[in-house]
Amino acid sequence: NRKYRAAFEATRAAAVIVDPGEAVSAGRTVVRSANPYLAFAKVSTLFHPPRAAVAGAQPPVDALLDVDREYRDAAAADRLPKVAPRRFNPGGEAWLPVLHTQRGDWHFTALFSNTARAHELGRTRDWVVIYAEDRDHAERQYTVVTATGGAHAGRRVVRGREDDCRAASGAD
Repeated sequence: NRKYRAAFEATRAAAVIVDPGEAVSAGRTVVRSANPYLAFAKVSTLFHPPRAAVAGAQPPVDALLDVDREYRDAAAADRLPKVAPRRFNPGGEAWLPVLHTQRGDWHFTALFSNTARAHELGRTRDWVVIYAEDRDHAERQYTVVTATGGAHAGRRVVRGREDDCRAASGAD
């Protein structure tokens, strides 16, 4: 990408990924690709492999919903520390409350969703992302939302575990 040319010239990276026709000064290790962005994504997984899906126990859905309730209550009362997310925060404002809490063998970190989709739909104060870490430090991610339709309409549900939410609430 030509807008990064100055950074490209100044980089001390061991190798660079460029279009096949890109001029590169001598002495550089070069990987040429018709799609440098895709090539970078593939190469980066060699240095930071994606985590494998964790099999085994999941935290109880009632614990996730309780963490969600605790987080939203504490955030509304302004009782939580705040961080400045890098995305969708041009002013660098620390606005995103973060909760760390424990339930049994599970450590939870909760925060409002700061995804493009949450911003687009105006759900940044509704969608809560919860990271659950077990005693072996295996981490799982869950998103709790207010259901807008179906049997759960108006209720808080853990996405992907709607049936568990129904069983936990006693709904048929």
